[in-house]
Formats: sequence, structure tokens, C-alpha cells
Amino acid sequence: MTTILESLLESVLSEEEWQATRQQGVKKIHKVWWEESDNATEAEVLEIVRLGLLAKEQEIAVSVGNRIANHWVNNSRFVETLELCKQVLAVFQDYRILGIVARAKNVLGFVQDAVTHNQQALDLCPEDELQEKAAILNNMALILAQQGDIPKAIAFWEQSLEISEQIGDVQGKAATLNNIARVIRQQGDIPKAIAFWEQSLEICEQIGDVKGKATTLNNMALVFAQQGDIPKAIALWEQSLEIKAQIGDIQGKATTLNNMATVIANQGDIARAIALWEQNFEIFEQIGDVKGKATTLNNMALRIADQGDIPKAVAFWEQSLEISEQIGDIQGKATTLNNMAKVIADQGDMPKAVALWEQNFEIFQQIGDVKGKAVTLSNIASLAGKTGDKTRQLELNIEAVSALIQIRAYSDLLTVLGNLWIADKSNGLAYLTQAVWLTLRIQAPLAKTVKLILALYTADFPHFIV
Repeated sequence: MTTILESLLESVLSEEEWQATRQQGVKKIHKVWWEESDNATEAEVLEIVRLGLLAKEQEIAVSVGNRIANHWVNNSRFVETLELCKQVLAVFQDYRILGIVARAKNVLGFVQDAVTHNQQALDLCPEDELQEKAAILNNMALILAQQGDIPKAIAFWEQSLEISEQIGDVQGKAATLNNIARVIRQQGDIPKAIAFWEQSLEICEQIGDVKGKATTLNNMALVFAQQGDIPKAIALWEQSLEIKAQIGDIQGKATTLNNMATVIANQGDIARAIALWEQNFEIFEQIGDVKGKATTLNNMALRIADQGDIPKAVAFWEQSLEISEQIGDIQGKATTLNNMAKVIADQGDMPKAVALWEQNFEIFQQIGDVKGKAVTLSNIASLAGKTGDKTRQLELNIEAVSALIQIRAYSDLLTVLGNLWIADKSNGLAYLTQAVWLTLRIQAPLAKTVKLILALYTADFPHFIV
């Protein structure tokens, strides 16, 4: 009614009278549409926020705006979340809205804005709002981990965890445990990471947090895939996908599809993997998730390069690299640089490939990514072998093996053992025997298993390459 009557009564009522009318109006519709109703429509909720802002009724505008923005960001409606939060923040600087807009901006690629908003939210958060403070700390830690500041991220997560335990917020505790586990896994402590995930999963099942359960299942599946237990990984991803489909978690669905596609590609079904990635890219495009787009472009490029279309692969990697640099995702940048270096090495530009891998190694060293360091060492070792530096090739491969054993990355370990079999003539048979034993333990691809067994049987080193 305010919108309809305003132009007619503009000359009749003073600004003070209008303001009093707005305040009475928003209080009335808030009571009828919000307090006394269990099924307010989205249009009604947005109208409450609009009138609350006009009437300068902070608690009504912010509390209702916070609820709908939270709902939107949890359902991957990031652009709408951003617009609504901008409207509220233009009138009121509130810690709740600042926390939500930080989440949306991080996904949309405005990472530095997200850091600023999280810090503002933390500064404005009242001392007694401990649950909100824990959530803000958790979100800040996620961004810091993405940017490579792992010690500071873990410090924030530990603060968040302490608060969640103090106030009995088990859902917040589960989410924080899940995030810490992801970083611990990167740093190589797999048993500790799995223990954290199992705690998180137990809590999610206990309180019925299906979204948290789906996220934890997805992360655990990554570890089992890394260790070579593909059936268990796929089973966990399928559980995760089923839950995410039920609750409409679009972003979570895309993340799980991406992980499944990577494993499917490693198993040799490139066409199916690319189809999943294309589906993924459409989802990320739709919801504005720029980091998801960068990851998908990178994964697609790797397989397109394997199929021989180098210009298209490089174009995809350049897009991915541009996004990662824009949002400060150094881990994503390192992954892309690694894949580009492989193709450049295959094309014969060894110095450029080594330079990219050395840049990569520095990033992985900085963020404590043990697997990333090991894979990079293995790649540089391969180039050293091609240029005739057998001593350096052997040293780097042995260093890579040590790191991969530490984090139980058995699929990658199999490849490096194969490289050692070729490179070290004196101990080659021992490495080959270990590689064959490992293929039987981790369900390696059949073609690789048969090739290694045949090589061991004939002990004909030059004709069999993993």
C-alpha cells in the first residue's frame, strides 16, 4: 500500500508522518506474515525487508534479511544473496549480513572483499553472540586456507571449534572438524584427517544434518580414491550425490560430480568424464561459482590435452589460471601450472616446464600440500631423466616416494615406483616387484596391472613403461 499511496499523499503527509506510517506498517506485516505465519512466501519476506529498510526498523529488516540470505546462499543463489545484502548494508552495517555477503562474494570471486567483510563481521559481532562468531571464524579460515595461509587458517578453526564446544553447537563443530580434516589431509596426516571426518560424520548423523553428512562423505571419498580404493570412493560419492539431490544442494552436487569425473577419467573413460565436467561447468556458470569454473576448466583441459588437442587445452588452462589469480586461489593456480608444464614438457620445451614446476613446488611448500610437492618432484625427475641427469632423476623420485608413502597416496606411488624401475637399473627389479604388489592391493587399472605383471615375468625393462 505504501508504494501505491505514496505519490498520491506525498503533498499531504510530512516526512515524519510518512516515517511513522512505514514503521507501523512494517510492524504489522511482520507480525502477520512472519511471527504468526509458518509459510510466508518469498515475496512477502522480501516486502518485510524492503519496508523494514524504509522504516529504519533495523532488527526486523536485518533478522528477516539474514534468514532469507542464509537460505539463498545455502541453495547456491549467490548473485541474489549479494544483491539483497547490498540493499541491507546500504542502511545498516550488521555483522550477520556482513558474514553472509562474505560467503557469497568468496564464491563469486570477490575474495578480498570477502576477507574485509568477514573481518568487519567479527569486529561488530557482540561478545555474547558466540555461535555467530564461531561461524565467522570458520569462514575466514576457509578463505585463508584457499590463499595458502594454513597456520593462520588452522588457528581460526581451533578458535571456532573451541567456541562450538563451549556453547554445545554440535553442527558448527561438525562443519569445523570437516574443514580442518581437509587441510590435515593435504599436509599428509591421513589417519588424523579420517578420524576428524568420522567425528564430523557421527555428529551429522546424530543431529540429522544431511548437508553436512553429504559434504563429509564427499571429502572422505577423495582420500579413498587417492589410496586406490575406487569402489569405496564411488560408493561414498553416490551417497553424497543422493543426499545433495534430495536437499537441492546444487553447488555440492557439482563438486561431487567433479571429483567422480576425475576418478572416472583416471580409470580410462574420458568421454564420460568430460560429459560430467561439462554438466559441472554449466552448474557453476549458473550459480556464479568462479572457483568451481576454474577447477572444471583445468580438469577438462588435462584430458583434452591427453587426446591431442593442445591449443584447446592451453586455452582452457589460461582461463582457469586467470580466474585462480583473480580470486587468490594459489592451490588452484598450482594445479593448473602443473598440468600446463606437463604438456609443455611433452612438446619439448624443457626449461619452461621446469620453471613452471619449480614455481609449483614453492606454492605447495608454502601451503603444506605434501601430495602436490611429491607429484611435482616426480615430474621434475622425469625431465631430469630425459636430459640425461640420472642421479638427479633418482634422488627426486626417491624423495617423491617418501612423501607419497607418508600420505598413503598409493595410486601416485604406483606411478613413481614405475619410474624408479626404469631409472634405477641396479634396484629396478625391487621397485617393479613393489609396484606389482601394490597394484593387487589398490585395484589399479587393469591395463597397468597386466603390463607390470608381464614386465616382472619377463624382466625386460626397456619394453615396458608404466
